[in-house]
Amino acid sequence: MTNTKCREIDWDLTFKTKHPSKITSDITNKEDSNKRSFALKLLCEELPTLSKRYIHKPNLYSSSSCILCEKLVEENNMHVFTCKRKGQIDPIKNLTNKFKEILIEKIKKEEPGIDIKIIKKVVSEVDILNYTYEKDYTLSKNYSDLSFFDVIKGFIPNILVTKVKKICRNKKAKANKIIIDVLEEFQKILKQIWKERCDKVIEWEIKNGITNKDKRTRQIRNDKRTKIQIDKTSNIKEGNLHISKMMEKINFQRKQKQKEEDLEFFTNEIFLNTFTYKGNNLYKIKIFSDGDMAISS
Repeated sequence: MTNTKCREIDWDLTFKTKHPSKITSDITNKEDSNKRSFALKLLCEELPTLSKRYIHKPNLYSSSSCILCEKLVEENNMHVFTCKRKGQIDPIKNLTNKFKEILIEKIKKEEPGIDIKIIKKVVSEVDILNYTYEKDYTLSKNYSDLSFFDVIKGFIPNILVTKVKKICRNKKAKANKIIIDVLEEFQKILKQIWKERCDKVIEWEIKNGITNKDKRTRQIRNDKRTKIQIDKTSNIKEGNLHISKMMEKINFQRKQKQKEEDLEFFTNEIFLNTFTYKGNNLYKIKIFSDGDMAISS
């Protein structure tokens, strides 16, 4: 991301939209966790798409191409939402319109006294939300300004915050609430698209004999660079057993070293001259077979 784009983003509000609740909360919530997980993976481009699968499991996936397209296009994070599913209409146009509809609806709900025409006019001034033509996501990475692709990923443009604050008569808290609600509603739409894509990919995997067990196994290479499949569970157990034995050995060596140091202290000349002879008292050091020591008079 370019420096210009970074300056166009409201980072504080962007990160607030990624955490529905406080991350330090003691109460766990599956729905909250799922929302957070999807939002962060989308932002960081870490959704388990076929491009990721192909890198991690080349023995299972012969390519990273989208299985829903007629064209041989790599299925990365953004392609999930730009894929035409063998149709002709650019999905980004539909997503842009839905985002604007949600935004206008949320503003009207918070500011019922403002004319809907005024709201629409101000929203239309946010260029990033105005669909003009089909754009290429890869090329958009080199754009100097933000695009709607960045909004899909979850970034909040400063211009959007400014315009919503203008409608809300500079009430920052209300404007922030509106934008957070809009992003939450919009990500539900994106999550549904992702779910539909996953259902199709699972069907394809079943037809091609790819099981969940195959996807869970970890692939490494031996010294001859041949691929070996190792069961993750058994590997973890063996690793834990090895670590346990190593810790026992280290603890035993530490105890032995401490006993040697103690023995050296009790038998050195300074100790004998200082502590062993006091009147008729003679301190004797008894060393047991296991190395433990006791002092008696």
